[in-house]
Amino acid sequence: MISIICPTRNESGNIRLLLKKINDYVKIKYEIIFVDDDSSDGTVEIIKKISKIVTLESLVVSKRKIYPQQLLLEYHLRNMIMSLL
Repeated sequence: MISIICPTRNESGNIRLLLKKINDYVKIKYEIIFVDDDSSDGTVEIIKKISKIVTLESLVVSKRKIYPQQLLLEYHLRNMIMSLL
């Protein structure tokens, strides 16, 4: 399985197309982690609506800049800790 991290900021017009492209091209099991950087155009609301139809692994809404590598590390560390409990 692969993790696809999608940093977003005011991407409401592109989210649906992005998900379609990922679904069309990725042929192995995957998860999508959205990291939103305080969008003001309804991006988060669209992602939440989509998540009711498609299971999203994680949605992180941030007021700070997060680098994808940092998020991936935090995500896998949290999962590793949870699996040990």
